[in-house]
Amino acid sequence: MPEQSVRPPIERVFSCLGREVNKLMSAFMVDDQTINRVVTWLTRETSNNGFWLDRLTRKYDIDLASDNWDEKLANAMFQLNCDGVNARYGEGEAEKFRPLSFQYQWESYFPLVQVLKSLQCWMYQCCEGNVPQTKLYRFFEEVENHLAFKIVTDLPEYEKAKWA
Repeated sequence: MPEQSVRPPIERVFSCLGREVNKLMSAFMVDDQTINRVVTWLTRETSNNGFWLDRLTRKYDIDLASDNWDEKLANAMFQLNCDGVNARYGEGEAEKFRPLSFQYQWESYFPLVQVLKSLQCWMYQCCEGNVPQTKLYRFFEEVENHLAFKIVTDLPEYEKAKWA
């Protein structure tokens, strides 16, 4: 077995969001609105453009069809945030950041870029311990890619760019 380097507890290799650099890291509990934006967008997306989501839900065994799936998903995201913070700082530490009384609420309109930024913030805060290997986290990595693609291809500059 290869020898692993020993690092001070506050330092880790950051490899979430496709980056890998040595960096001092921290994690925190996101506010309800951060998760609510993402889940609200997904509820709209399931009715507008469900094909790509159907493939992902089967791949990662994520439920976007049953009654109250949006609330269940939002709660699962909140729990994953707790898991990431607890993995970073120790069991029970998440509750020191904020009350663990998450409330899912439908969010009114917000730009797609805000959804992406909210998703990336949540992912960054969850990126500790084994959380990045969970099906839910990996599902959202692909959602993040889809969002970024959608934002870029909607840009006027993209439309004007030459194909070849």
